[in-house]
Amino acid sequence: MIFKNNLAYTALVAIILLLSSCLDNPVFVFDPIEPGLPIYTQRGTDVAGAIINDSIWNSEQEVNGGLIWNEKEFIPVICDTINNRLTFVFPGYIINYQNDTKTRQEIIVNLETNRIKSFEDLPLLDQTKFDLSNQFHYAYLVNQEVYDKYNNYHYYFENYYEHLLDSSVDFKPINQIGNFNIRRLSGQEDFIFAGTFGFEYEDSLNIKNTVYHGRFDFTLLKSGFFYK
Repeated sequence: MIFKNNLAYTALVAIILLLSSCLDNPVFVFDPIEPGLPIYTQRGTDVAGAIINDSIWNSEQEVNGGLIWNEKEFIPVICDTINNRLTFVFPGYIINYQNDTKTRQEIIVNLETNRIKSFEDLPLLDQTKFDLSNQFHYAYLVNQEVYDKYNNYHYYFENYYEHLLDSSVDFKPINQIGNFNIRRLSGQEDFIFAGTFGFEYEDSLNIKNTVYHGRFDFTLLKSGFFYK
């Protein structure tokens, strides 16, 4: 019976992923081991998920017949060629399934690299693992309050994320450990950007934040690549 159930689930996932290649909307398939998170894929399905401080976090979504179909989130990449830094911003929400509410929570990943000078250089980071426990790479959370402060810029992506990053320019995680693993970054004109992550750190108030079982699978567009 267990074998049959697993076989049926595998078949369902395969069908949905096949259909997703023909759809404009992202597809969210529950991970059977970590309910509420998407299964890990490398197809550019435009979903992400993690467990943040023991709560489910994932991209914006709507429940539809047990599966979740969400509007495509904008994944900006900010390239600082002067300081050799590359920043990925992962928009998402802390999801409370009991009362059907969500709270904006963004994950900022800031990496030091001198290999990326343009959008076309991004595939050079394919199969690269970044150690977040050193001083060169770090990741942290941006909460609803900061998001609301600059919400007027939401429809002007370049300005919005510049302001969002500037608001945290002096912030550095304390006692951070973890990894950010780019498992796939490849493609022709657009790039499939997929990988896993997990980290923990203390903020300026010595409050510990934990991010576990992180996974993402997006399509990066040249229109979402900005210079700082």
